[in-house]
Amino acid sequence: MNRSVLVIDDDRSMVKTLCAVLRLHGWNPTAGYCAEDAIREARTAPFSAVIMDVCMPGLDGVEAFRVLRQEFPALPIMLMTAYANPELLAQAEREGVLMILPKPLPLAKLTATLADLARKGPVLVVDDEPEFLKTIASILAAQKHQVLRATRLDDALALLGDSTARVIVMDLKLGDLAPRDAVLAVKRVSPEVLLILYSGHPDLLDQTVATLPAGSVYATLHKPFAPDHLLELLNGINRTQHH
Repeated sequence: MNRSVLVIDDDRSMVKTLCAVLRLHGWNPTAGYCAEDAIREARTAPFSAVIMDVCMPGLDGVEAFRVLRQEFPALPIMLMTAYANPELLAQAEREGVLMILPKPLPLAKLTATLADLARKGPVLVVDDEPEFLKTIASILAAQKHQVLRATRLDDALALLGDSTARVIVMDLKLGDLAPRDAVLAVKRVSPEVLLILYSGHPDLLDQTVATLPAGSVYATLHKPFAPDHLLELLNGINRTQHH
């Protein structure tokens, strides 16, 4: 996994110290000193996470987070602050900030969170029904999963090629594509990815899985399914990968 982390704070001594700590834990930090640096660096190179101060001259950290969230929806962003504005920070959490850290930083918590990100990787959700896709993505994001979204198989395959996604949650029927062909295309691009396949057509789902090579599908869900069932599957994957 890419172990590059972007560290942004207008306090240069803080950035220097935090970068040194991250290097000791096997991460490759890039330093920046304002929100504009964060946006520019994120557009230049891929990062596994951003750690950014809230209170900075010019754009503040929450404003920069919103720009990054729009352009890089799967990028985990942690904000740090010594001067909490509860309303502003609550809004940032609703919009998808991974974590808000107080200053002085709880370094053990920070490094543990980064280690957890390295184990999990993002979840790619694929469904040609935008509202259902949005619902599933929101449920996963609320549980602090990184989420990538696609409504077309071609887009999903492109995301697979460009990301470290370890799990795909995918609808069986995507437009006019043959379900078996869609699954095989996914496994050709990313053989190791774990596929959770779901459908509102249980018989077709079972028939499709039966025709696929063994191990192609990690698990199946019948739509509509309880969100807890999906979360249990993902938690089980994370526990397995952790051990």
